[in-house]
Amino acid sequence: MATGLLLVSHSAALARATAELVRQMTGDRLALAIAAGAGPDHAELGTDPLAILAACEELAGCEGIVVLMDLGSAVLSAEMARDLADDALRARLHLAPAPFVEGALAAGVAAAAGQAADRVAAEALAGLAPKQDALGTQEHAAPPPPAATLTRAVTLADPNGLHLRPAARCVEAAARFDATLRLRHNGRVAPLDSPTALMALGAKGGTEVTIEASGPEAEPAAAALAAILAERPAEPHAETPSKASSGGFVPMSPGRAAGPVVAVGRARPAVPETTVADRAAALTRLDEALAAARAALAGNPILAAQAALLADPALIGPARAA
Repeated sequence: MATGLLLVSHSAALARATAELVRQMTGDRLALAIAAGAGPDHAELGTDPLAILAACEELAGCEGIVVLMDLGSAVLSAEMARDLADDALRARLHLAPAPFVEGALAAGVAAAAGQAADRVAAEALAGLAPKQDALGTQEHAAPPPPAATLTRAVTLADPNGLHLRPAARCVEAAARFDATLRLRHNGRVAPLDSPTALMALGAKGGTEVTIEASGPEAEPAAAALAAILAERPAEPHAETPSKASSGGFVPMSPGRAAGPVVAVGRARPAVPETTVADRAAALTRLDEALAAARAALAGNPILAAQAALLADPALIGPARAA
């Protein structure tokens, strides 16, 4: 088949229901695969890069594969799966920034009609157009962000690219300024209030990113962010390879250790169903718990980067909505 469709979702039930909708439109003319959920039986909410890679390999007979993802961290998992794929498979993967359900329907119909992957991805991206036309969203759309009054190009000095720690430092620095800030890379834009969105840009070490700033403190804000992005991390202390190492491997610590092997179970306690009588009070408790967790993680660069995720609107928004 010319193009296959892969649905990547945090919820196996959501992915299956979306696939059923698509199948009603396409029948068996579409090569369709699912990578959804986490845990041994995929019953937990989450995404698994290895499961995504396996689903891509199921569609390896297609000339192209369009991948649709439901939420931000699904994008990260899909990008990791793409990085793990061999060159031939990676060249056929098209990660589409399209709405999940509407995009799947549009992409499924186009793929079943034999269209090429780039055209299928474009159809997925336009999947919201009928709903927007029907509801006249242009009249109610949120105002666009202010145009950038200042831009600054920076080459990422960290060889690991824009991973969690520098992303968290950027978000923390941006919050100190009265400015609207965005980061642009390879045609994609992320706001400077979301470390998840920044990491999803996929900016590698040595590549160029552009800071876009507007507002009263645009210039000092851009300068502070540029300093963080242009800062090369300290080189780790190099240990002398031990004589016991072989095949060019270097031990992470000197000496040897022995001990029993322990299989770590993934079972989690059941979360009881509850009814929230006072939603405002429940949201207040949630915010207090998040603030306490952030405070407990402060003081260590690695833990502080994890704490930044607890203020990420891409993660907190769905938590508050639930």
